[in-house]
Amino acid sequence: MTALVLAGFINLYPVTPQVVLASPDTLVLRPDGAGDSTELTPFPTATANWDCVDDVTSDGVSTYVYSDSKQFGSDFYNFANTSQTGSIDSVTVWMKVQGTRAANNVAKTLIKTNGVVYEGKRQDVTTGYSDISTVYDENPQSNAPWTWDEINLLQAGCALKRAGPSDTTRCTQVWVVVDYTDEYTLTINIVGNGSVAKSPDQATYLDGDTVQLTATADPGWSFDSWSGDLTDSTNPDTITIDGDKSVTATFAIYAIQGGWGGGTPPQPPPPPSPPHLELQVNVLGHITPVDIGEDSVLAGVVIATSSDGRVTLTFAEGTQVLSPDGNPPAEITVETMLDPPDTPDGYHVIEAFDFGPDGASFSPLIEIAIRYDPDALPQGVNEANLVIAYYDEAAGEWVFVTGVVHPAANTVTFSAGHFTAFAILGACAAAPTPTPQLTSTPTTTPGLGTDSWIGMGLCFLGLFSLVVGLIIRRRS
Repeated sequence: MTALVLAGFINLYPVTPQVVLASPDTLVLRPDGAGDSTELTPFPTATANWDCVDDVTSDGVSTYVYSDSKQFGSDFYNFANTSQTGSIDSVTVWMKVQGTRAANNVAKTLIKTNGVVYEGKRQDVTTGYSDISTVYDENPQSNAPWTWDEINLLQAGCALKRAGPSDTTRCTQVWVVVDYTDEYTLTINIVGNGSVAKSPDQATYLDGDTVQLTATADPGWSFDSWSGDLTDSTNPDTITIDGDKSVTATFAIYAIQGGWGGGTPPQPPPPPSPPHLELQVNVLGHITPVDIGEDSVLAGVVIATSSDGRVTLTFAEGTQVLSPDGNPPAEITVETMLDPPDTPDGYHVIEAFDFGPDGASFSPLIEIAIRYDPDALPQGVNEANLVIAYYDEAAGEWVFVTGVVHPAANTVTFSAGHFTAFAILGACAAAPTPTPQLTSTPTTTPGLGTDSWIGMGLCFLGLFSLVVGLIIRRRS
């Protein structure tokens, strides 16, 4: 993930961290002009409002804008255009604010995109300067990912109001942070006569993507080797993207010496490469292409993560992946369960996902990590009460399995030998402690059968009759 910072935003909403592969870079843009509204008062008074909040380092009470009104006053600021490229993950508005009273001074962030104004959550401001922000994972006007054209047209600012007649609410800095992921190109060059196919065939790729290259020679030519950022003669071959890449495919003509009357005949083409297939691992819409042999065995370690980092699948080298019919699957999917089945009494569904194809199996077991938001846990549920369960459709119930909670990373990890629906369940303080089961051979949690309950009832009835008889005899 790369962070692009534009001065002019405030953080008031919690954000789920995203797992990305690119190294972080930061570009800082600060207000360079007035926007569509200038209602706050600058200090010093001879300074332009935007110039009071564009500091790289806060100058405290030296320059700021303020409100001494009981009604909100608003400022919008413009920013310098950027030529940055990449896939935008989120936009965050930050500001540094202070009040002259310990309570009831209020501030909130503002943005204006595509002609529409959006306000951040109201925030009480204390007497010490503090940073507050609002995060927008998508453009709130279009409900779609941000574009760089929208960033260049964006206005951001702050709204302030005082607590009492002699109070003021101040803002000394405004800036904007744009989180994005770098995109890279893969250039193919040809020496000789032939062609190269890319899979997937895209104009750009994200950091960590893998691309399969397949060389096909024209008649009378044979593939010789790769050079540039890929150096061998394997065909097809795979390259991992971690920057702009350039690969040259060299094709050689068949050698003929002295004609057919007694010379050397054309050289035969090279032997075909071992058969292979491509497995698409689709985790919440993020696709990782993986080479898999006809024996369903993965040649290397595979780590597939969703774009938002909520689910990660890890396959060890040599893992055999089988679909329910015993063949290599063409695709593995992970999708959010929008309407998960009912949970046992005292439990809440924290996160639930449908892993497919249902019944796919793995040997050895694969590791699954599911992220949760600790701030979104229901009341009465803490991280110590989180468990992993899979849904047994035949029994119509959730079955607990062994998992490990990692509070520092806000994840729960577990091993699985087959695919079905898996969920993080949260137990209230009074809920019974579950008995975990292994996912490779799922069984239900032990309990009392019908005959056991009947026997206990008859014992209780006999004891009650004996006590009543003793009381009647004693009275008589």
